Amino acid sequence: MEVKKILITLLTITGLFLISCSDRQINKDMSDTLFRVDRTLTQTVNDKTVDNMDRYDEFEMRAKNNPAKIGQWNDLAQELKWKTTVVYNLIDSIRYELWKSGGPTIEGKPIKITDEMESNKSLFSIESSINGYELIDKANKNYPKIIMLGSDGSGGAGVKLKNALSDYREYLLNLDLYTLNDTSIQNMIRSMLDTSDYDDGTKDGISWEEYQYRDIPLVGVLTFLNQTKLDVGTTEDMILELLEKRISTIVNAVDTVLDTNTW
Repeated sequence: MEVKKILITLLTITGLFLISCSDRQINKDMSDTLFRVDRTLTQTVNDKTVDNMDRYDEFEMRAKNNPAKIGQWNDLAQELKWKTTVVYNLIDSIRYELWKSGGPTIEGKPIKITDEMESNKSLFSIESSINGYELIDKANKNYPKIIMLGSDGSGGAGVKLKNALSDYREYLLNLDLYTLNDTSIQNMIRSMLDTSDYDDGTKDGISWEEYQYRDIPLVGVLTFLNQTKLDVGTTEDMILELLEKRISTIVNAVDTVLDTNTW
């Protein structure tokens, strides 16, 4: 429920922000508000990631105790963990490039971009060690356009992200974990990880990446990417819950057999 409330708040603020972007001058208060929302979302994503990591550890522990019954399901859980991490790392690296281009400062002084930062390309790592940074150029629209859409027709990071989300979505949908008479989870996954092009009434429409990121200020793109990261974590959470239910069913069946044999 907490994640749902945050998403509703985010979407509301995002809508107001996009309206303000229609003017030549972007409202600074709205930019600052969205920046704060982005920071809040970062903490929410981090909390969800920690919770899910604990669940993966639980899978491993149970598999060690009962490899015959739980082993294959732990293998699936670890595969899910790896595939989720790949998407997370891509989003994190894109957010790093945006953060770097936005002129990060601490107490009015520019943050030096080190070789280690350039090697890791991880805004998550930076935010874990640097508190209270500010971005000078939050309203810039040119940098995110170049980063997300490319400057040479290559599609930029937006195409890479679309492909990664599409692959992740199809991976989740093809898992053999869903009940036959309930498609609600699959429908939620399709919706949250939708990368369809936008139909604007023209012959070719608008590509997903253009619709998502064209003419959006830097702080807006940062926040959208954090929302995407949260969506990925939420779908991961759904699959983990299905795995936990599957394991519980197996364990309960074994316990029932043992009780019957006792009699």
